[in-house]
Amino acid sequence: MKTSMSRSTFKILFYVKKGSERANGYLPLMCRLTVDGEIKQFSCKLDVPPKLWDVKTARATGKSVEAQKINAAGGPERVGGEWGYK
Repeated sequence: MKTSMSRSTFKILFYVKKGSERANGYLPLMCRLTVDGEIKQFSCKLDVPPKLWDVKTARATGKSVEAQKINAAGGPERVGGEWGYK
């Protein structure tokens, strides 16, 4: 009996949801996971000031404490490590 092994695809995208501005002007941080073409989207439970968010890098810009908190709490390192992918 011969079995074939196929490769899985895995992509992560962080983005701010522009249509859902909070009262303080911040935008919710969202995550989109794609595994083998199947998409799952969810909130990272973080609000981001629009002026800090860089669309190209999908991270908060700058060295402020707020930017560092956003990047540490909702960045790719968390998805790869703490949330885990198996």
